[in-house]
Amino acid sequence: VMGQKALEIYRIYEERKNAMYAFDFDDLLLRTIRILESCEDVRQRWLNRIDFILVDEFQDTNDVQYHLIKLLSKPSTSIYVVGDPDQTIYTWRGANLDIIMNLEKDYPGLESITLDRNYRSTQTILDCANRLIANNKKRIPKNLYTENKLGQKIEIFKGVNKG
Repeated sequence: VMGQKALEIYRIYEERKNAMYAFDFDDLLLRTIRILESCEDVRQRWLNRIDFILVDEFQDTNDVQYHLIKLLSKPSTSIYVVGDPDQTIYTWRGANLDIIMNLEKDYPGLESITLDRNYRSTQTILDCANRLIANNKKRIPKNLYTENKLGQKIEIFKGVNKG
């Protein structure tokens, strides 16, 4: 019953969106891909214009987004990504952790720079974070550190709603 209701809501959403000649984010991605794949002259024009691609929060990239990056890049395109596999939080909406973990396979000769110095946190917080993220199954090893003070001990507070 829940699935049927969701399907009906989605159908109505698509009908209204189409009636307004509107696109959502997924449409922008998928229709761009369709154009680039079906119109080689359009793709070539874009390939001739794009020399650099920068993707921030790359750990949250999904397969469709990664496919678009590949379509917009040629062998001479400089691709820069900023991401941390330990910060992947959007797998529930399709982020594929394997993309960032296997990036060197897709781009041999990739130069990877680990930014493990933290400028905001205390070492106490970072030591706790290091112990926590060490349990992640898919990760690139790093040891977060700071030149800040050690900081206060971590306290755990459990709030209860008595309402």
